[in-house]
Amino acid sequence: MTALGERIRMHRRRLGYTQEQLAEALGVTVGAVSKWETDSTTPELEMILELADLFQISVDALLDYRMQEAGITQTAERIHEFRKKKEYEEGCREAQKALLRYPNCFEIVYHSALLYEMKGIEHRDKKALQQAEKLLKRSLVLLNQNRDPRINEMSIQDALTDISISLGETEKALEELKKRNVDMRYSAEIGYLLSSPTVGRYREALVYLSEGMAVHLTAILCRPV
Repeated sequence: MTALGERIRMHRRRLGYTQEQLAEALGVTVGAVSKWETDSTTPELEMILELADLFQISVDALLDYRMQEAGITQTAERIHEFRKKKEYEEGCREAQKALLRYPNCFEIVYHSALLYEMKGIEHRDKKALQQAEKLLKRSLVLLNQNRDPRINEMSIQDALTDISISLGETEKALEELKKRNVDMRYSAEIGYLLSSPTVGRYREALVYLSEGMAVHLTAILCRPV
């Protein structure tokens, strides 16, 4: 598997760009491009998306997603088992090694995120929650590798909202929930957060709680007998 820096250089040359031209197109410094191409640093996730778009290739192609699936699956399963058994220290060590080896594999990134999230919630570990948040955001970029129908963008966004709440970032969680509340799916949760003592916006909460109750009652009434 070729290094990411080598692939960036290859696609830059394919388009006939100099390092200066690529830097200008992306709004970064020439030094940043040079460091990417020598693998001294790795582009941020948002920049990987911009690079793939500029090169007119998929993120998979840019990341050269060709890995031994059996080994990856076994590693992801071990991380999952550590989470189920709540063996967080061993699990985190396993996750750290796996992330170094497979930094662009959705399965590894996602299951590592869930491990850190549970550790963070149960132990009130802020650093673990922040690591979980970082990994979940990365998993969104790699989502097109996912084969599990139970996992999708919405479920990952829900997990990110839970982390924001656990970190005490209630306003941030409310903002995200309101953005995604097109079908009133999150009205009850928004109402609950608004009515919490730390927020205390009770009139606004009442509107959302009423919506949530209406959705719940509609679901019950429309349920087949």
